[in-house]
Amino acid sequence: MLRPATSGHTVLTRRRDFGKNWHVKTSSWLWLAGLLLATVCAVAQDSALESDRFREELQPEGAISDWGRVFTPEQKGDLETRLAAAKAATGAELAIVTIASLKGGHIDDFAVKLFEQWGIGKKDENNGVLLLAAIEDRQVRIEPGSGRIGGNGNPHQC
Repeated sequence: MLRPATSGHTVLTRRRDFGKNWHVKTSSWLWLAGLLLATVCAVAQDSALESDRFREELQPEGAISDWGRVFTPEQKGDLETRLAAAKAATGAELAIVTIASLKGGHIDDFAVKLFEQWGIGKKDENNGVLLLAAIEDRQVRIEPGSGRIGGNGNPHQC
């Protein structure tokens, strides 16, 4: 489009013309963005549900539940003996769980729910500790019961 400049020179400018149906184009983009967002949310929720279903099927196999196949039978036996001695001496219950994968879930959420599901430690003392390792995901989480948290509220100072 040509328009005269204030100085008397003609300036060539480009006019942005969306046409008569600009609102149709905009609403189509918004609809597509909403559909994409709904799809992403559905996929994320499905992976969380898969992780929850997997976790709910897990049952403790003693102090060490080695579904990730990390320990040899000798290592597992030795560690079970040490954990039993620590429980007898302190009253604290430590559960070590290895799994191959979190199945799309988050390790923090998985650990908290597994801790509650299994009831690790004495309920009135809240003296349990869960060590969870997801081998293929390369993630580890230590979930202490509130009785194992240090006096200053720091869960890392047991």
